[in-house]
Amino acid sequence: MTVILGLKGIDHAVLASDTLEIRGPNEGKYRQLSHKLQRINDTWGIGVAGSLDGLQIVRDFGEEKIEGLSNIPKVAVNELAHRMLDAYNQKGFRGEAWFLLAGLDPWRNQPFLWMWDFKKEHREVKMSGPREVPSGNAIGACNHGALYFAKEFQRDTMSLEQNMLIGFHCVAEVAKHDVRVDRPIDVLVVTPSRVTIYPESQLLEFVSRSREITATISSCFSAEGLKLPPTE
Repeated sequence: MTVILGLKGIDHAVLASDTLEIRGPNEGKYRQLSHKLQRINDTWGIGVAGSLDGLQIVRDFGEEKIEGLSNIPKVAVNELAHRMLDAYNQKGFRGEAWFLLAGLDPWRNQPFLWMWDFKKEHREVKMSGPREVPSGNAIGACNHGALYFAKEFQRDTMSLEQNMLIGFHCVAEVAKHDVRVDRPIDVLVVTPSRVTIYPESQLLEFVSRSREITATISSCFSAEGLKLPPTE
């Protein structure tokens, strides 16, 4: 399992992901490091949850500009998703996979997030989506309670650093409680000028601030000064 969270700001998009990969059957699973975020089509970023087949397909498409895609982002995303599905079936892959893509629309000068998934139906894999989703959507362990922070506190007017912090903090909290998710955390950022992936080792100030957030919340539950109401 994985958790990948997508967030949007005024002029940027952020994906935050864990890096745990689990291989093998239930009776003999092996845990290892795996980076699940990648630049794709030159100016977009994508994350993959579920089967390792999905991650392999994304790597096969590479990071550079993909020839023949439409100049209209929503059309291009649809074309890319269907090309991936065709490649998935051609390779005989059958594992379920979820995809979360982040980019910027140069025509509207706005960030976007798109999601789709592959699931086996009978003898072939079929796709649900792609569909555009709002900020705060996630794939993988997408219903974990720690993602509450993004739903409750994230705003589209936030700065890049604020969105990176919220994304990092949410995934870090999920990793504390879900054995299928683990650190270190990768954060991918899409801006008008570039796509950048930051490993946790380069985000030490964000690590520190995330710990401060947890400590502050913990102190608020100390109940110091609280008194029970009088009883009759």
